[in-house]
Amino acid sequence: MSKPRYTLTEVPNKGKSLVSIRTISSDPILSEEPVAHASTQVDNCCDSCLTVDPTGKEFLRCSGCKFVNYCSEKCQVKGWKNWHKNECKVFSHLLQQGKTPTPTLVLTHRTVVSQINGTASVVDKLSYHTSNLTSSKKDMYIQLGCLLAEMLGLTKGFRGNKNHPYTSMDSVLDLFAKLESNSFSITDDNLSTVGYGLYNNCSFINHSCEPNAVAAFNGTRIEILPIRDIPPENEILISYIELAQLTADRRNELRERYNFNCCCDRCAKTGAELEAKYNPAVLVAANDKADELIAAGEYQQALQRCVEVLPYLGLYGENQIHPSVGMHFFNISKLSWRLEDTRGTYESGMKAVQIFKKTLCSDSPLLRSAAALTSEAHQFLLREVKNL
Repeated sequence: MSKPRYTLTEVPNKGKSLVSIRTISSDPILSEEPVAHASTQVDNCCDSCLTVDPTGKEFLRCSGCKFVNYCSEKCQVKGWKNWHKNECKVFSHLLQQGKTPTPTLVLTHRTVVSQINGTASVVDKLSYHTSNLTSSKKDMYIQLGCLLAEMLGLTKGFRGNKNHPYTSMDSVLDLFAKLESNSFSITDDNLSTVGYGLYNNCSFINHSCEPNAVAAFNGTRIEILPIRDIPPENEILISYIELAQLTADRRNELRERYNFNCCCDRCAKTGAELEAKYNPAVLVAANDKADELIAAGEYQQALQRCVEVLPYLGLYGENQIHPSVGMHFFNISKLSWRLEDTRGTYESGMKAVQIFKKTLCSDSPLLRSAAALTSEAHQFLLREVKNL
């Protein structure tokens, strides 16, 4: 059995956090399935494994509530066993009243049921920041809390039970604050959000705008991967948000979404100088324009836009090890291939693959696609050399 690489430690002004026991330089720091998760794309996403089908035509819809979908009978059986047997009638009741079970409500309901069943002890240990809640967010939590109380009143094990921990509105507010601050946005192969998840260990990882690790997903499974050496007794830190933003915008998003004020070095010291040199708005605008040009078939101009903003990738950290950077190089590689620039395809593809190997799960389809294109370009270059 391998030695543990981290421990759960109380960090001043942050609460509990994962801290390295020894130097971490490679391999996943940890990997786990969620305590509870919920899809953000109910109509075209499998509720069990979060596989996305843009059309939704191939999915199996629950015949009871007619709300959740599954990509296979296997996922349907798994979903029923894990969650849906406790919620199918609850969803039906809400839908008949014209109320939609939102992803936040579904995640919270599943978390509470798991907690009562003894599989979500993590909830009691989580930190939260209700003191920073705005009045509008409190009002939203209260509305959601009323719906949650209605859902629990229809759930087996809760009907008539006045001893469960969420009978008061204060306890419900605390629960929503905990989940909003500590749940993850689960992403698909294109790094788009497909769900929310709460994890037993990963949910204790704190934020930094200068992270030393990233979260990667394969379905609902999460892996925490180091992007640089993490010495002993250092916090394991990831970024909760998009890093290519101005300091003020990042801080506002963290305050709104996670209810805390970020005081990392980038926010407190280095951000202003970095963002004065590389305005994040330039990178965002260039990527948006490149997407428009690709859609219009203007591949040369799209490639030019992508190449022009390469220096701006420094917004993702000094070593530029971040999945968004890998995606940027992969897009350059694909555009180069369309333009029959084999060497450009290979060189950008190699950079993408190197970054993806450090920031994505080892069995990621995105990593496989980048590696396949890069390999094809490499073989083409080798044939060119032989023919000289």
